[in-house]
Amino acid sequence: DKIREALEAPDSRVAIDRELRKKLRPLLDPLELAHVGEQFLAVKTVWFDRFDPREAQLPTRAATVGQVRQWMNEPNPIGLPDSLENLVILTYARQANRMLTLQGIQAPESLTSLRDDIVLERQKLPEQKAWDQACERASHFFGVTVPALPTLANLQKLHDQVAGLNKQFGHEVANYLGKLRTILPAVVGDETEILRYKTAAATNALCQAIQRAKKPSETFDAIQGAPVTVPSAMGEVFKQSAKAHAALSQIRLDVFEKLGQVQDEPRAGVAKSLRQQLHDALRADDHATALDSVVSRWLDDSMKLLLDAPRPQPALTVVPVPDANDMELPPVLPPPPPPKPGIKVSTGQRKVTGKKEWHALSDEIDRELTEDAELELTWRIVKKQIN
Repeated sequence: DKIREALEAPDSRVAIDRELRKKLRPLLDPLELAHVGEQFLAVKTVWFDRFDPREAQLPTRAATVGQVRQWMNEPNPIGLPDSLENLVILTYARQANRMLTLQGIQAPESLTSLRDDIVLERQKLPEQKAWDQACERASHFFGVTVPALPTLANLQKLHDQVAGLNKQFGHEVANYLGKLRTILPAVVGDETEILRYKTAAATNALCQAIQRAKKPSETFDAIQGAPVTVPSAMGEVFKQSAKAHAALSQIRLDVFEKLGQVQDEPRAGVAKSLRQQLHDALRADDHATALDSVVSRWLDDSMKLLLDAPRPQPALTVVPVPDANDMELPPVLPPPPPPKPGIKVSTGQRKVTGKKEWHALSDEIDRELTEDAELELTWRIVKKQIN
């Protein structure tokens, strides 16, 4: 680990404490792998200087582990155990920017098991300017930070971090893009011209390219060659696609359509505003407007508006009030027959106005009534019509 750490440093050395120095000095100095000083461990180039010229003479210019192992023991076997031979080979591979591959697929580094048919494949490292740009994009897109030097070890770090994150979030980006293809045409029209859609499509294309990458250099090429809209927006899509997809799933297109059918004021004005609110949110890029903060409130407000629709009132039948002069008078009763002998008859006719006079007349009639009396009534009530 200390050798690896030193090889990742610009000057190929790393600070070391006293206890570790005691353990490593008897091992690394005799092997000529590193000089273990009082404060630092510095990797040597002795093995690199021996192996690199021989590898350059090969037709493929890429040696196998078995070939390097053979060179190590020429002209005479040095008698190292396999673990120390593997340490020398792995140190050379890192110094020479060689990646271990087996049948074209990256092979893991191991001190205990290193097959002889593993190839030390040459890697073309990025130029510093291109590396700086890729590191900046990786920071915006995936939130990762890698060292500033374009070494194979740092290229491997970039690959490992980005590939791991893509495995975690890449499928969410694809799901989000698919949902946008369903929602956007119904709300805003042609989705291909919408910033939110362009950013999601660009992020998904990058995720697909990284998924296809099998080597660190291919991951670098995917990041370097990715189409970019707004880097911060693409980073938002990458990390927040699951939340954005859930928000899109809450959008009810039937509710959006019904809002457009509201005609009575002031509800029609509110409905138009709600439609515009959703329209604007979907058109905005992800870093500008988070859908989960808009959609739930939009749906609540829309449902309240639609449920508060005025109920239709039953049609009123207007009954004309007849003019008092045109009212038909009740029939005039014929005069009562003369009373029979022994029967007392009380008669009277009077016009009263208001309840007070009626009560007085009612009291007068009541005094004449007995249990066996008959009361014959006919009446006509005339009210003044108020316009």
